[in-house]
Amino acid sequence: MEMQIIHKGVTAGDIAKTVILSILFKKKAGVFNKFIDKLNIFNLPNPNEPYRDITQSLFIPYAFLDASDPDIELMNPFSFYTYSGSETQPPCAERTVVYVTSKPINIGSVAIEMFREAIKTPDSINDEGETVSPMFPPENNRAIQPQNGRAIFFYDHLAFCGPSALTLNKRKKPQIGFSDVDSKRRDVRKGHYEKRESSAVEYYYVNGETPSGLPGAYVVSPQEALSGGLNNF
Repeated sequence: MEMQIIHKGVTAGDIAKTVILSILFKKKAGVFNKFIDKLNIFNLPNPNEPYRDITQSLFIPYAFLDASDPDIELMNPFSFYTYSGSETQPPCAERTVVYVTSKPINIGSVAIEMFREAIKTPDSINDEGETVSPMFPPENNRAIQPQNGRAIFFYDHLAFCGPSALTLNKRKKPQIGFSDVDSKRRDVRKGHYEKRESSAVEYYYVNGETPSGLPGAYVVSPQEALSGGLNNF
């Protein structure tokens, strides 16, 4: 399954431009996605009612989390492919930049089936009072298009950002000290450490010299961050 977040240009000169972030999902039994779980999956649009009001708050970064993962306030870093192409639905307009997650996110079987049901044309009743089912199976994907010489680029978040906080927290607590690769990454990025006090103190390694601006966070020394237990890069 693919979820697209579509951004349309609104300023002069950008009206016809589109940027699409495509998040890919794959089916895995027993998995619950934090973003999908917050949708009203029993009230999805369908061919007869193509629009439905969103009545609850939706936070797109939750698409990268399992339902059991803790809530985060920032986007989890991810690797992606990007290219200049066209929209995947009519009018399939050009001047579109597409970003596609390189690693599909696990999603439960029930959610997949609910979305499949949502794109079906509902049964109808004919003049004789008989139930009539659609003749054609539902399809809503665009056929694969030729590359036409377009360049496709790959961004590896591990090479530039390092592992996410969630990945690090799921590992066993590491011993003090870092590999040469980690040290080189920090030297190249010229980042800094920040501390944010909430219910518990968390330390983050921020890429670059500019403070992140995260509420309640302020820059601290590497010595304090490393001795306090580093939670993120």
